[in-house]
Amino acid sequence: MIRLFLIVAALLIADSALAQTLPKRPPNPIGDVIERAKERIEETTQLPSNPLGNALQKFGDVLGSDTADAVRTATSVSTAQDGNGQRCWAKLSRAATVFKANPLPKELDTPHLATFIEKVRVLSIVARQVCDDTACTQMFADGTNTLSRIMPIRVPLPSLTQLCADLPPIPVSAPDDAITKEFSATPQQ
Repeated sequence: MIRLFLIVAALLIADSALAQTLPKRPPNPIGDVIERAKERIEETTQLPSNPLGNALQKFGDVLGSDTADAVRTATSVSTAQDGNGQRCWAKLSRAATVFKANPLPKELDTPHLATFIEKVRVLSIVARQVCDDTACTQMFADGTNTLSRIMPIRVPLPSLTQLCADLPPIPVSAPDDAITKEFSATPQQ
């Protein structure tokens, strides 16, 4: 009988304890930011709505052209050597290799969010290096001006400055060799 009484009392106490409202959890600013970021990513998972993604895609399209032939053409005529064109097309060719090795997905995959963020950073750095290259700035300015004057119909052509306008400058620092070694030895899941 005492055992039955103790069981009933324990159930009543547990029931009343579970019915109480739990106190609000303390604020967790980092967790809240991460949750809001995840919600935002789920709301807009298509890259075309992302201005930076669009800029990188446009930049990648330019890089996908025939840069090797352009490098050769820039110095093929002995009386019309184009050093700016040669240097810029070579830089674009090297950048194209990076863009092809790091394609951005059309939809964000939240389990691979860190990789996506780093790809955007790396591609932005490479694109910004082309944007900031004086040979490329000069070559694109000359090309845009020449094409706009010789075309029979005036068509607005994007300049390198316009293509680069959405790309933020990202500071570059030397990698930590110990971290590189640690993560290159660990198989990626």
